[in-house]
Amino acid sequence: MTLKNDLAMLYFPDIDANSARRQLIRYLKEYQYLRQELILNGYSFAKKSPYFTPKEVEIIEKHLGKPS
Repeated sequence: MTLKNDLAMLYFPDIDANSARRQLIRYLKEYQYLRQELILNGYSFAKKSPYFTPKEVEIIEKHLGKPS
């Protein structure tokens, strides 16, 4: 399991952790194919888990690329 804040900070290293997490979630909602694939694999935007599953991280990286 990967903390959402940790993954978000890899994608947005120049902003604070909470802002980075919000920005990443915004991307997940805005990119239609990414959002659909996450939902098809059990992700819920209503769920307030602080973690992404390994499968969710894989899907995110597939659509956004691996963070630098």
